Amino acid sequence: MIQLCTQANWNSVMNEKRKFRRYDLQLPSHIYKLDGGQDEHIASKTCNISSGGAFFFTNNALDVGTKVEIELLLPIKNLYPSEGYTASIVKSTGYVVRTETKGMAVAFEAANIINPVFASS
Repeated sequence: MIQLCTQANWNSVMNEKRKFRRYDLQLPSHIYKLDGGQDEHIASKTCNISSGGAFFFTNNALDVGTKVEIELLLPIKNLYPSEGYTASIVKSTGYVVRTETKGMAVAFEAANIINPVFASS
């Protein structure tokens, strides 16, 4: 399930002092290790995401500095029900920049654009 951004929590995001706005959004994801000869794959979920990177829940964090390819699965079944689509995949590459006991942070190689769309009342 995708959590929606409301005007109330958008205001708290706006007050954060980071380079990119961060969104608390849990999306299914796949992380592929690109460094070295091993094909390492981690199935995960995002904890939060921004235009510059994301934090991923995992018990198998990769080493800081590891280059990765990320696939984020965006559910779209309600957008195109007659065409049978269930998800859209967004791909990006980046580097592991931090690890914690609950997961790892990945900085994207190129900034992406994420803009909130507010539901009309």
